[in-house]
Amino acid sequence: MKNILIIFLLAILITGCKAQDSTDTKYVYSESDSISGQIHTAKRLRSYMDNKQYEEAIDLFSLEQQANIRQIQKDEDMFKYWCTAWTFNPEKFERYVSLIKSKKAPFVFENGEWKINEK
Repeated sequence: MKNILIIFLLAILITGCKAQDSTDTKYVYSESDSISGQIHTAKRLRSYMDNKQYEEAIDLFSLEQQANIRQIQKDEDMFKYWCTAWTFNPEKFERYVSLIKSKKAPFVFENGEWKINEK
């Protein structure tokens, strides 16, 4: 019985680690492959926001939008609102991916990767 419990716990740990690695894996962005690159950026954003890694999340935005977000960050209430707006639940994430697939999401290819071009 102990062995089964240990195996079960190990399986949970291994599964959790693999799920976490999916956004950490080195992805090679390509300007010509906009849809998959933008979806990858959205997945990274979701992960960073879920883990409250706001500086890493802000880096996924275009340089122009980063400047705007830095202004928002100066007001604690506005920044909390911004964080809420960019934290995806599963349904919101799927809507955002649909927007990307329909080529209506504002992204820009900047510094070798797809960056979100809205605040």
